[in-house]
Amino acid sequence: MNRFLLKIALFCCLLLIGFGSLFFLADGYTDPFYLKFTSPRQENMLLGTSRAAHGLQPRVLNNCLEREFFNYSFSLLHSPFGPVYYESIKRKVDTTARDGCFIVAVDPWSISSENDDPDDPSGFRETTGFLASVKDVTSSPNLEYLIKSLKGEYYRLVPMPRDLQLQHLHKDGWLEVKLPPDTTSFNRRSLYRAKRYLKNKMPLNRVSATRLVYLEKIVAFLKQHGKVYLVRLPVHPEMAKVEQIYMPDFKDKIKNVVTLSDGYFDMHNLNHKFLYTDGNHLHRDSGAKVSALVGKFILERSKGMALK
Repeated sequence: MNRFLLKIALFCCLLLIGFGSLFFLADGYTDPFYLKFTSPRQENMLLGTSRAAHGLQPRVLNNCLEREFFNYSFSLLHSPFGPVYYESIKRKVDTTARDGCFIVAVDPWSISSENDDPDDPSGFRETTGFLASVKDVTSSPNLEYLIKSLKGEYYRLVPMPRDLQLQHLHKDGWLEVKLPPDTTSFNRRSLYRAKRYLKNKMPLNRVSATRLVYLEKIVAFLKQHGKVYLVRLPVHPEMAKVEQIYMPDFKDKIKNVVTLSDGYFDMHNLNHKFLYTDGNHLHRDSGAKVSALVGKFILERSKGMALK
């Protein structure tokens, strides 16, 4: 009997060890966000929604500005400006830094809400997401994130063939989408998404004074640790038309934040120069070009401020 119980205990231990080892398999192919929660606190960060997650490439900015950047952008569902993203940013920033560089991507949707009361943060969509519930953003492996985000679907930790994966989250936080440049299909998807935003998304959204307040709070907090630059990333021209209809006074809406920042780079006059996978997101080749332009803008701003 004792030998039988010993075998059962040994089997259970091996089972637990095997299950626990699954967590060490988590990597940049597990999901689009995991590695953002496994790196240390950061001194130089890229912030925003999925436009920034796809479009701002740390390695390009590293070369331009001779710094090590980390992309801590998520999606419109998870990281519009508000108390949830603000608190998560505070957990991720290296608070000992005083000479950091922070690039914050802004657009009309990230300061909007679909709530009946757009200024009530208790109803913001991100309050029920992982960014609100995960308090540990610097551990590897990050068990808290994996348990809360996978919700029991641990089979997703088993590695799949890399050539079958369209998305790859790099260790620096950049989300690469591995699509070959196909202008025809990209334009078709871009037009479809722009029409969907115009018909379905725009009527539900209203500008949120609370989100604007938190954008300002984020910039003010980051200013304690370095320079902060705002950028409005390019989008497909048809998507730009929708945004112009939705919020023609966007620049006026964010003027207080722009004044607080160290510079604002509005790239919408360059919309036609780049390739987009779906209207919202830059193709990786275009993302590299845009990142280089952002780096050049910051470099020129830095030199200008140094001469004053």
